[in-house]
Amino acid sequence: MKKKVLIHIGYAKTGSSAVQAWLHENRWLLAETNRIYPLRSIDGDHLISSGNGQVLIDYLGGRRTFDEVDRLYKFSDPSTITLISSERIRLTPDAIDKVRALVQAFQLDIEFLAYVRDPFSWLHSRYLQRVKRHNFTGDFLSFLQRTKRISFITESFNLKHSGFTYKLVSYDQHQDNVLAPFCAFIGVNCDDFVQVARVNRSLTQEEASLVASFERFLKAIEHEGKGRQLADQLVAKHVPIGRAMTAKYSKPEAKLATRRYREQIDRFNQDIGQDIGILLNTSPEIARKKIDNAAVFAVLNDERFKSAFDQAFADDLAVLNRWSDFVAFVEASDNKGQ
Repeated sequence: MKKKVLIHIGYAKTGSSAVQAWLHENRWLLAETNRIYPLRSIDGDHLISSGNGQVLIDYLGGRRTFDEVDRLYKFSDPSTITLISSERIRLTPDAIDKVRALVQAFQLDIEFLAYVRDPFSWLHSRYLQRVKRHNFTGDFLSFLQRTKRISFITESFNLKHSGFTYKLVSYDQHQDNVLAPFCAFIGVNCDDFVQVARVNRSLTQEEASLVASFERFLKAIEHEGKGRQLADQLVAKHVPIGRAMTAKYSKPEAKLATRRYREQIDRFNQDIGQDIGILLNTSPEIARKKIDNAAVFAVLNDERFKSAFDQAFADDLAVLNRWSDFVAFVEASDNKGQ
């Protein structure tokens, strides 16, 4: 009897946080169906589960042994189905060889699930994530100039050529319920389990503009690298301030994106998409999307934004006391047409 292992590998910005929060919340109920979701840790802010794939990732990188992997994931116990989820698993040729070694050592029956997404909305979402979590200060065009490939397309080809059983799902088709195809993948009915509240949100257009401006301001006063603290406080409040970001592109952005990514997208559609019924868009939707400065200042003057700032830097007076300077910095940037 082979041991069943079901691995969800994301990809990034395709609803992984929702899947992992659901798994974390329902792990005891899943165990009653002989499906185990072994946990080693959850990330420190408790807002977003980072999945349970780190030990497997360490093994694929040569930092864990067979025994250490088995100790967490119970690969030697064929009576249970092991569930693993992480958007950071990369199936490089070397990693594929290591997975095959696991299959042989423990007689595993492994299947993979991954979500793919409209590439242009994915790029825009990745940009917002860079602003929110990685202190990125540039605009969307500069982000596109730095981004040479659509990583989930590369990873999809790695998955296709791995030789393992796999399934790709369209995030766009299931955006309102990303759990439905996941539950089908692991063989359960989502309605039989605890429903989990939304665990994450993107920044709004104005919030993202102000967080990027804030990081530029911090750099000017030699306190850079703390923009994420402000973004995290905004997200923690759950109530967005401003208008939702859209994935519509300006003409220069669309021209660059189409030229840079068209070949990758065409190759996916021809070699993978046609076979599974998922054809990715080959050009973005274009719209004039200059940020409304009046709307930005309305958010800046919103007491909820000031409250997020105060909470983010309550223990950092060197930044907390520079609020008025930050406001002046944003105003000066506006006067310069930036």
